Amino acid sequence: MPPITDPDDMELEDEDVVRNIQVNIRLYDGWEELLQGTEAEIDKTRERLYELEARLQNGEQLRREIEIKQRKYCGLNQIFCSGTLEEQKMLLAIVVKRIEVRQDYELNIQLSPDFERFLDGLIEMR
Repeated sequence: MPPITDPDDMELEDEDVVRNIQVNIRLYDGWEELLQGTEAEIDKTRERLYELEARLQNGEQLRREIEIKQRKYCGLNQIFCSGTLEEQKMLLAIVVKRIEVRQDYELNIQLSPDFERFLDGLIEMR
Protein backbone atom coordinates (compact mmCIF):
# COMPACT_ATOMS: atom_id res chain seq x y z
CA MET A 1 0.00 0.00 0.00
CA PRO A 2 1.41 3.43 -0.92
CA PRO A 3 2.16 5.84 1.89
CA ILE A 4 -0.69 8.16 2.81
CA THR A 5 0.18 11.80 2.47
CA ASP A 6 -3.23 13.44 2.48
CA PRO A 7 -4.49 14.04 6.06
CA ASP A 8 -8.11 13.40 4.94
CA ASP A 9 -7.12 10.01 3.60
CA MET A 10 -5.36 9.30 6.87
CA GLU A 11 -8.51 10.17 8.79
CA LEU A 12 -10.58 7.87 6.59
CA GLU A 13 -8.13 5.07 7.13
CA ASP A 14 -8.22 5.62 10.91
CA GLU A 15 -12.02 5.48 10.85
CA ASP A 16 -11.86 2.22 8.88
CA VAL A 17 -9.46 0.79 11.43
CA VAL A 18 -11.74 1.88 14.29
CA ARG A 19 -14.80 0.39 12.52
CA ASN A 20 -12.93 -2.86 11.93
CA ILE A 21 -11.92 -3.02 15.56
CA GLN A 22 -15.53 -2.36 16.67
CA VAL A 23 -16.84 -5.07 14.33
CA ASN A 24 -14.22 -7.49 15.61
CA ILE A 25 -15.15 -6.69 19.21
CA ARG A 26 -18.84 -7.32 18.45
CA LEU A 27 -17.94 -10.57 16.71
CA TYR A 28 -15.76 -11.53 19.65
CA ASP A 29 -18.64 -10.81 22.09
CA GLY A 30 -21.00 -12.85 19.92
CA TRP A 31 -18.59 -15.75 19.75
CA GLU A 32 -17.98 -15.54 23.47
CA GLU A 33 -21.73 -15.73 24.17
CA LEU A 34 -22.09 -18.60 21.73
CA LEU A 35 -19.16 -20.39 23.35
CA GLN A 36 -20.59 -19.92 26.85
CA GLY A 37 -23.98 -21.22 25.69
CA THR A 38 -22.34 -24.21 24.07
CA GLU A 39 -20.32 -24.96 27.20
CA ALA A 40 -23.50 -24.78 29.28
CA GLU A 41 -25.21 -27.24 26.92
CA ILE A 42 -22.20 -29.54 27.08
CA ASP A 43 -22.35 -29.48 30.89
CA LYS A 44 -26.08 -30.31 30.86
CA THR A 45 -25.49 -33.12 28.38
CA ARG A 46 -22.59 -34.47 30.45
CA GLU A 47 -24.77 -34.49 33.59
CA ARG A 48 -27.53 -36.30 31.70
CA LEU A 49 -24.98 -38.80 30.40
CA TYR A 50 -23.74 -39.52 33.94
CA GLU A 51 -27.34 -39.96 35.08
CA LEU A 52 -28.10 -42.36 32.23
CA GLU A 53 -24.89 -44.32 32.84
CA ALA A 54 -25.88 -44.74 36.50
CA ARG A 55 -29.33 -45.94 35.46
CA LEU A 56 -27.76 -48.34 32.99
CA GLN A 57 -25.48 -49.76 35.68
CA ASN A 58 -28.47 -50.18 38.02
CA GLY A 59 -30.39 -51.88 35.22
CA GLU A 60 -27.46 -54.17 34.50
CA GLN A 61 -27.21 -55.10 38.19
CA LEU A 62 -30.94 -55.82 38.29
CA ARG A 63 -30.65 -57.94 35.13
CA ARG A 64 -27.86 -60.00 36.72
CA GLU A 65 -29.91 -60.53 39.89
CA ILE A 66 -32.92 -61.63 37.85
CA GLU A 67 -30.75 -63.99 35.80
CA ILE A 68 -29.39 -65.58 38.99
CA LYS A 69 -32.93 -66.04 40.37
CA GLN A 70 -34.06 -67.52 37.08
CA ARG A 71 -31.23 -70.06 37.20
CA LYS A 72 -32.14 -70.96 40.77
CA TYR A 73 -35.82 -71.47 39.94
CA CYS A 74 -34.97 -73.46 36.80
CA GLY A 75 -32.65 -75.63 38.89
CA LEU A 76 -35.37 -76.16 41.48
CA ASN A 77 -37.83 -77.02 38.72
CA GLN A 78 -35.43 -79.60 37.26
CA ILE A 79 -34.87 -81.18 40.66
CA PHE A 80 -38.60 -81.20 41.40
CA CYS A 81 -39.61 -82.62 38.00
CA SER A 82 -36.95 -85.34 38.01
CA GLY A 83 -37.62 -86.37 41.62
CA THR A 84 -39.82 -89.12 42.95
CA LEU A 85 -43.16 -88.33 44.53
CA GLU A 86 -41.62 -88.57 47.99
CA GLU A 87 -38.79 -86.20 47.01
CA GLN A 88 -41.32 -83.76 45.58
CA LYS A 89 -43.34 -83.83 48.81
CA MET A 90 -40.20 -83.26 50.87
CA LEU A 91 -39.17 -80.37 48.62
CA LEU A 92 -42.60 -78.76 48.92
CA ALA A 93 -42.53 -79.18 52.70
CA ILE A 94 -39.24 -77.24 52.80
CA VAL A 95 -40.20 -74.54 50.32
CA VAL A 96 -43.88 -73.85 51.09
CA LYS A 97 -44.91 -72.32 54.38
CA ARG A 98 -48.67 -72.17 53.81
CA ILE A 99 -51.25 -72.80 51.09
CA GLU A 100 -54.70 -71.22 51.21
CA VAL A 101 -57.51 -72.22 48.86
CA ARG A 102 -60.05 -69.44 48.58
CA GLN A 103 -63.42 -69.16 46.98
CA ASP A 104 -63.45 -70.16 43.30
CA TYR A 105 -60.28 -72.22 43.98
CA GLU A 106 -58.04 -69.17 44.13
CA LEU A 107 -54.69 -70.20 45.59
CA ASN A 108 -52.52 -68.17 47.91
CA ILE A 109 -49.14 -69.80 48.42
CA GLN A 110 -46.72 -68.42 51.01
CA LEU A 111 -43.13 -69.48 50.61
CA SER A 112 -40.88 -70.21 53.54
CA PRO A 113 -38.80 -67.22 54.72
CA ASP A 114 -35.71 -69.40 54.27
CA PHE A 115 -36.65 -70.16 50.66
CA GLU A 116 -33.86 -68.05 49.10
CA ARG A 117 -31.25 -69.52 51.43
CA PHE A 118 -32.52 -72.99 50.65
CA LEU A 119 -32.25 -72.27 46.91
CA ASP A 120 -28.72 -70.95 47.34
CA GLY A 121 -27.66 -74.13 49.13
CA LEU A 122 -29.51 -76.34 46.68
CA ILE A 123 -27.91 -74.76 43.63
CA GLU A 124 -24.43 -74.79 45.21
CA MET A 125 -24.76 -78.54 45.85
CA ARG A 126 -25.40 -79.15 42.14
